Amino acid sequence: MKTNFKRIAFAVVVALSLGVLGNASASAGTIIGETLTVDGSSTTASSTITQGETATVTVVTSFTPEVVQDSMLVTTSCAAPAGASCYDLLDFFWTPTTDSTSVTSVTTDGSGTAFAQNTDDSFIVTTSTAAQAVRFTASLKFRASATTTKGVYTVTVYTKSSNAGVAPAVTATNKSVIWTVTVNEQKTTVAGLNTYVMPTAAQAEYWANKFATSQDSAIVASAGKNVTSGAISYTASAYIIANAKNSLGETTTAAGTNICAGASCTITATVTNGPGLVANANVSAPYPKTTTFTVDNSLSTAAATETLIVYSDGTAGVSTITFYNSAGTQIGSTSVTFTGAPASATSVSLSDTTVALSSSNNAKVRAVIKDSAGSVIKTGTVYVFASDTNVVRSGAGSSTAAQYTPVAGARGHGVACTDGYVTAGYWECNLTINDTGTASITLSDSWTVAASSWTSSGVTVTGIGNSAASFAVSFDKASYAAGEQAIITITAKDLAGRAASNSAAFTSATSNMSLGNTIAGGTQASGTAATAAWVGYVDRGTETGIETRIVFMPTS
Repeated sequence: MKTNFKRIAFAVVVALSLGVLGNASASAGTIIGETLTVDGSSTTASSTITQGETATVTVVTSFTPEVVQDSMLVTTSCAAPAGASCYDLLDFFWTPTTDSTSVTSVTTDGSGTAFAQNTDDSFIVTTSTAAQAVRFTASLKFRASATTTKGVYTVTVYTKSSNAGVAPAVTATNKSVIWTVTVNEQKTTVAGLNTYVMPTAAQAEYWANKFATSQDSAIVASAGKNVTSGAISYTASAYIIANAKNSLGETTTAAGTNICAGASCTITATVTNGPGLVANANVSAPYPKTTTFTVDNSLSTAAATETLIVYSDGTAGVSTITFYNSAGTQIGSTSVTFTGAPASATSVSLSDTTVALSSSNNAKVRAVIKDSAGSVIKTGTVYVFASDTNVVRSGAGSSTAAQYTPVAGARGHGVACTDGYVTAGYWECNLTINDTGTASITLSDSWTVAASSWTSSGVTVTGIGNSAASFAVSFDKASYAAGEQAIITITAKDLAGRAASNSAAFTSATSNMSLGNTIAGGTQASGTAATAAWVGYVDRGTETGIETRIVFMPTS
């Protein structure tokens, strides 16, 4: 049975009794060599916890009984802060250990029943062996609830002696230790945020609902200004959802209380540097530089007021968005990059530098497109030019004056490649090869050569014919012995004298003597040297127009 209320006043009496009693009462047992420690101290111990947490100390008592019936009662008293109570806060917990010796039984205070762990705030230790040292180790727990009054609680752990089973009483030799427990308020003030910054609301919500560490995607978005009309589109460029944390970096207190339970935490978001506007989904354009959104730390679908949206304002640059709690304390920040018009194209390359004349074998020109600040652009338009539009039939306009085609009064117009950004970080623009020959491919920022403020370095694409105008056959030797291995090389050229590329360049060849089966060579691994089809083209590879046959010469 809990006795804390009775012991609050008794704590002072115990302390006085231990100091002034000179003789044991008639009912006191004869206890020899008693010791009592709390967390290793025989005088004082202290703990600090938060509402909802549990403080635990180790209580060790030892003594030698003069007779078998002698026993020791270990108990507590507690003084609470003004207006508070110690009721139901203390209990002992015992797990059998080698540190406890010669103990016959442990019972509750005065009941004679077995010690019920986690419910009793006192216990009696007895032994069946007289004059043999007894040592007992237990844990004493102070279990603060989420509503326990904050402040300092003074717990006195002390002993009473019993002789031959009579009522335990305090004697001059009994011991006591003071344990102070400081209970602090739960940490519910928002001191930080885990932010989930993504290009879509669904992605941001996905990470927020996982309660993962911050997932701030490197958002790069268009500044949202039409380069021709100057109009601002106010495009939603980033979505931010957050989980609030206390000073311990936790979304819940030690008691398991969500720090944003009840009324959701209100966060202020401000664009403190650079371009950009912010608002929650309930705010309409024109959008502000400062707004509020809420955080509830739940796994439910984010409400409109719980999602912060970052909008473009027509200006390029890096936007810094800073977050503040309800007290105005900064608790985090993130950034979004807004890009301007294309200002350069670097790392220009081709997916395939030699392409056969076939609609299924096109090439792609690739480049990293950046604005004037050096930020990689993901949206916008660049223009593709080719020095010979006979070779590159589509995907590029001509940069050669003799091939200019008048279009709306302009000459030398390029072909627009819009929003060609791919995940790998570069742009891709498709080209169709139409004729054998070479062409230099460049990128610019305008649809005419004259109007372009910059032009990239060029890369050369080669188109090769899809039919052979000539074949040449050669051998690795001028003469062979009967049955000797020979290497036959067949070279095909197109009309322009470049390597021919066509899987049907020839389907058979004739020889006035049987050369036997080919054992290796080119794209053919079997069949006869005379009848095996010739294949000289390798998609995305190097086209040489050359095939080889490794055969054995006739034996007679």
